[in-house]
Amino acid sequence: EHNLNQVYTGDGARYTSIAAADAGATLDSYTNDSWLGETDISGDDYNRIITAMAAAPNSATYLGLYDTDLSGDISQAELGAGLMFDSTAGNPNGQVNVYRIAQVQVGPTNFKTEGDVFFAQDSWSIDEHWTINAGVRAERWSHFDSAGGKIFTFDWEYAPRLSVVYDINGDGASKVWGFFGTYYDPIRTNMTDFAGTVTGSILEEQVYTGAGEWLTHRVRGGPSVADAFFAPTTKTPYTDEFMIGWEHSQTPNQSISVTYTDRETGDILEDYDLGLYTDCTSDGAGDYCLPLSYFGFSEAPEANYFIATLAGAKRDYKGWEVSWRKRRSADSQWFLLASIVNNDAKGNSNSDSNADFQGDVVWLDPRSPNQYGKQPGNIEWLAKFAGSYAFNNGLEVGATYRWNSGIRYSRTWSIFGRHLPERVETAYEDGGVTTRWLADDSVGGYEGSSYGQLDARVKYTMEVGNGMEAEFFLDVFNLLDDQAARRFMDLDAGDGVYDFQEASDWTDPRRFYLGARLSF
Repeated sequence: EHNLNQVYTGDGARYTSIAAADAGATLDSYTNDSWLGETDISGDDYNRIITAMAAAPNSATYLGLYDTDLSGDISQAELGAGLMFDSTAGNPNGQVNVYRIAQVQVGPTNFKTEGDVFFAQDSWSIDEHWTINAGVRAERWSHFDSAGGKIFTFDWEYAPRLSVVYDINGDGASKVWGFFGTYYDPIRTNMTDFAGTVTGSILEEQVYTGAGEWLTHRVRGGPSVADAFFAPTTKTPYTDEFMIGWEHSQTPNQSISVTYTDRETGDILEDYDLGLYTDCTSDGAGDYCLPLSYFGFSEAPEANYFIATLAGAKRDYKGWEVSWRKRRSADSQWFLLASIVNNDAKGNSNSDSNADFQGDVVWLDPRSPNQYGKQPGNIEWLAKFAGSYAFNNGLEVGATYRWNSGIRYSRTWSIFGRHLPERVETAYEDGGVTTRWLADDSVGGYEGSSYGQLDARVKYTMEVGNGMEAEFFLDVFNLLDDQAARRFMDLDAGDGVYDFQEASDWTDPRRFYLGARLSF
């Protein structure tokens, strides 16, 4: 279940404004092609504003302001060039009014999902060499709106798992193994909230116009228009995983292992603004068109957005790990673990049930140029070392050292609190669409600097009688006090504080923790 009672404080609205120095910006210049229709977006946001102006009691005022060719209608081009932001009236921060979300009704909203899950598994041993594990998980999930009505039930999904282990010599000292399995990622209740707010809080998205008023162009929540609608063909996101490995015990307390992993994620979820994708005669769609049949509709119901499977979206991961372990034993008082890992993560979508921009703009379509690339957030190389030594008098000392090659990040620009990959300066044609596609190095094309951290511990354990044991310890984190950069500014023009590629976050400084524990 997901229970929410969100209340906007102040005047009951959240503002997106521009600085007074930028007063006079037009809608086109403000949106930087992020809302703009024609070939960049479906035009639905521009069209919503135009429709709201036509339905307003003072529609004649809007025609006078923006119908520059006196055709009797306001075009997207006329709106984009004519709607100018230069008023600070009522703005709580004294900035120039552009856009706000006003909460016009306050109330709790409660959502829930219900699932049926079954799992069966068994294992078999064949002579002294083979062990086989096999199983299958079946699941089906239903989502319910804030009034308790069922809004969508996903199909049954079946996730097989199979592992095979071969003991090379039949003595437990060496083995090779393989595994294959499918994992499903059931849609979380944030999407139930998105598609199921029919009671409680109601929000109105508004733009400030030249008529000196806030004009509502979209309503979020409430019974009048669905904020989102599950497309009938929506699938549950899944990951297929394949692993193989080898492990060998060099001695009873020492072993080495090698593991390779291959994962493929598909049926990724997003929300679509259908205006662009379903009109296959539109210049905005081109070869990227998705007919209504893709979503399972013969005629789309009325809704702001449509939750659906993101066409062409995928994530691919390949990684390997080599590790060596020395275990503590009766005749050996030290322990040591060392490993090195390589992660190769690529994809054309970071969506994860978060309803973002990829279904709204053709230049972020997973199938579009330069969208597939190294995944931001990935760290390609990791090395770890950990060890400890236990003395006979109850004293133990240990340390860990972790090193990584640096985090992958994109070159981005900011819009509505999101950082989107940077686009080329000059538009070009692809698939029948001419627009400013993503730059070839913007998605995951940058890597932060490498760094490591050494942590240490000293522990003393003593018996205090009556079966009780006292433990005293000192932990020292970042022993070398290396405050290395671990995050970097990804905005192409910086954020006014940090320049692009400049470090913006660092590891914590050296710190000490002294503690005691009594066990009985």
